[in-house]
Amino acid sequence: MRFKGVLWAMSGDPQDSLLRFQSLHAALEEGVSRYNCGDFLECHEVLEEVWLVEDGDDKAFLQGLIKIAAGFHHYRRGTFRGMFDLLRAGREVLGPFRPAYQGVELTAFLRAVDSWVIEAEKLLNGEMVEEETEIPPLVYQRPR
Repeated sequence: MRFKGVLWAMSGDPQDSLLRFQSLHAALEEGVSRYNCGDFLECHEVLEEVWLVEDGDDKAFLQGLIKIAAGFHHYRRGTFRGMFDLLRAGREVLGPFRPAYQGVELTAFLRAVDSWVIEAEKLLNGEMVEEETEIPPLVYQRPR
């Protein structure tokens, strides 16, 4: 099932601002749920629908989440170059948004992603990774 968010015009109207907020947070709820179920590609798709019409900090934030979801999708496919590049890029984009942004907790999440970037580099270099590391969950609480 694809996310069917509410899209909005960029008129500056207060009603449009409310629709933007609702659309962004509906996408975050669905995207985080997909991510935490391990459906990284669908998470990417859900968040990208809103990313395409966003701007500013919200657009950058969504881009960081999309890159990390795509990085874990590459991990599952065994494409370690894509995994490494996307996790590292997503981490760099999300770093300035710590400790949390739009209801998504980032401090512990990015700390865990840092560990995955190190593991991804090892995998990319053909080194053995001793133990399976759990993919970090996203924690989201919708702002009021």
